[in-house]
Amino acid sequence: MTCCVIRSWQPLLVPGLLQTPEYARAVLGWGPDDGADLNERVTARMERQAIFDRETPPEVWILLHEAVLSYCVGAPDVMRKQADHLAQMAQRPRITIQIVSANAGPYGGLSGAFAIASDGLSDTAIYLETGVQGMTVRDPRLITRALSMFDHLRAEALPRSQTQEFLSKTGERWSE
Repeated sequence: MTCCVIRSWQPLLVPGLLQTPEYARAVLGWGPDDGADLNERVTARMERQAIFDRETPPEVWILLHEAVLSYCVGAPDVMRKQADHLAQMAQRPRITIQIVSANAGPYGGLSGAFAIASDGLSDTAIYLETGVQGMTVRDPRLITRALSMFDHLRAEALPRSQTQEFLSKTGERWSE
């Protein structure tokens, strides 16, 4: 599928498309070794970010729970760089990053991360993340539910300008 729009909800981690190499290394390097070389996995994750440098990059909507930037993944310096990187990426015209406040209350998105990729015409898929593995789903009923959940989460999110301010303050906090 040639992707035109990517929508991603992340309640726990920065999505791979927006991770710095240091953050990716911390995320991918924990837990039991599955036999894959850590350097290769980090490199592959960074190479996927080349979609942002295409002549026509996808439109990307990222919703992050506020807690994503509260967890110390790696070290404080890793988190500062990650927050700064998010602030830079959010300035790109086709990337929207918004923070969902911890005060938003309970909502369906707390049950797990998901991403919706659509070519804008007819081909849409959902990628569901679990603690064990990710899975791709193409069931139209589930796609409709995921799109609705994403819209409800987006309604709870801070506007872009407030998210930029949040990201700047987060980077400063991790520098202390």
